[in-house]
Amino acid sequence: DRTGVDWVDPLEFFAGISPLASVMDVDTKLKFSLEVYDHKKSGRINREDLITVLGAINKMASYFGDAVLHKYQVALIADDLFAEDEIVENDNTIVYWDKVSKITNHQSVAEFSAGVGTARYGTEQRESINGDSTLESSKIDV
Repeated sequence: DRTGVDWVDPLEFFAGISPLASVMDVDTKLKFSLEVYDHKKSGRINREDLITVLGAINKMASYFGDAVLHKYQVALIADDLFAEDEIVENDNTIVYWDKVSKITNHQSVAEFSAGVGTARYGTEQRESINGDSTLESSKIDV
């Protein structure tokens, strides 16, 4: 619990940890995470809930020292998906089952999945004046 309320949202926790319990491909892992989070079994997700699921996966990966995404990258993934796809009815949701490959093919997700990102929990990458990237010890907000 990072919020100080001494409580962890079980849906967020299980959606975040579920990809770590599988050796399946990224699409299958993401589908499973979305299904776990979708406790109503509607097959739909809104932008905020997609950010929650992707953020939970990101947080769980950070606990194990894996490459992580910055919060803005997680939001960008959701923004890109919702900008391209038609919103289902007027409830601002999309049918996620058909969109999983679009999510996993997003450049940020592909880098995250391959572990080639430079962001690690506890470090932050900054550009120096001469354009070189340097890693500094500073907490990354995932």
